[in-house]
Amino acid sequence: MATGKLRIGVLGAGAWARAAHIPGWLRDPRCDVAVICDLKRELADDAVRQFGAGESSADWEAVVSRRDLDVIDIATPSHTHYPLAVAAVEAGKHVLCEKPVAYEFQDTWTLARRAGAKGLLTKLGFTFRYSPGVQYAKSLIDEGFVGRPLVFNGFEQNSQWLDPQVPLRQVDHTADQAVLQTSSLEGYGAPIIDIGMWWVGAGWCGPLVT
Repeated sequence: MATGKLRIGVLGAGAWARAAHIPGWLRDPRCDVAVICDLKRELADDAVRQFGAGESSADWEAVVSRRDLDVIDIATPSHTHYPLAVAAVEAGKHVLCEKPVAYEFQDTWTLARRAGAKGLLTKLGFTFRYSPGVQYAKSLIDEGFVGRPLVFNGFEQNSQWLDPQVPLRQVDHTADQAVLQTSSLEGYGAPIIDIGMWWVGAGWCGPLVT
């Protein structure tokens, strides 16, 4: 933090990066979005123009290896998260990564241990932790208002892709509907599990960092 601000490199200039990640960094005066990177250079160029922040790049390896960056924010397609996160950790960068980190939990644990050994901070984009209702419920639990929670039941409802003929939502609408996929678990099931573990008190979820 030579400039007194966290310098951020954002990987991915798609809808989620533009709707949440980049605006979030820009709202915090302690942060500086230094570079926005996308393999489709025109998307990175457009994001830089839209937000008036940083410079654009289409070379993620060059971005990750930059010595003037403190944090790598990974807002790319799911299958790219793990290799990008590994590269960022190995380059000595703190990492904010969209879910999932990897498709095998052993890979996630290994990478978490690697980051910890290097003294790096990592975080997943579990944004539902910050919603007012979830925050209020956690405050009631912490105050002892509801006693000690032992059981958590979570329910996901996301109507934007529901098809009454196909109960299981698929990430890829062209996929074989007869084959079970982890669409809900990977998408909104993961935040539900995170909230449940956080409320019930499992230590691996970690504290909410503000």
